[in-house]
Amino acid sequence: MPQLSDIQIAIALEAGANVLSATAMLLFPHYIFNLLTSTSSSTESILNPTSAPPAGIQLLQWLAAITYGLTPPLLVAFPAHRDARDRRWTAYITLGAVDTAQISTMLWQALMWESDDGGVTRRALLGSTCVLIPFLAWRVWVLGLRPEMLGKSGRDGKMEKLQLQCSDEVCKGSKAINVLSQLGDVIKGDRVALAGELISPN
Repeated sequence: MPQLSDIQIAIALEAGANVLSATAMLLFPHYIFNLLTSTSSSTESILNPTSAPPAGIQLLQWLAAITYGLTPPLLVAFPAHRDARDRRWTAYITLGAVDTAQISTMLWQALMWESDDGGVTRRALLGSTCVLIPFLAWRVWVLGLRPEMLGKSGRDGKMEKLQLQCSDEVCKGSKAINVLSQLGDVIKGDRVALAGELISPN
């Protein structure tokens, strides 16, 4: 089994986190909504499914659908193939833009909201921001400082493959030349021996 690179492990973990969080929002929207909007720390208020409004539940499930939709670019960028670098670059640029927009919006809401009544609490907004910041920081670090972690581009991979093929052909050619040279020495030796027998008296 081939060993996974660091970027493949990161992509797999992020894709798994997306699927888990989207599934939780889709199947248990009442609890997630109460967790985000409840100003009380009591477990009863969070686990009460009747306190969540239908509109909030629907919007949360829409967010789950969007999260599912952002996962395929990661899955496509996971395998190590010729276009892996370009696909990972595109996926990280796209998801980085989404992270930047989400973090900026939630920070703005956390600073501008005067009251937590009737909306997502300031604590939930700041907590969600803290969850997204490491993902954005990882993308910026990889794209800006360690782009080689994304893998080799299609052109580089193709050139490397051609170089390996040329090296193999050179090796094969060298071996063929050596064999022909040895065969020539043998034939030459046989001719010398035959000429010696013809010249030498009986």
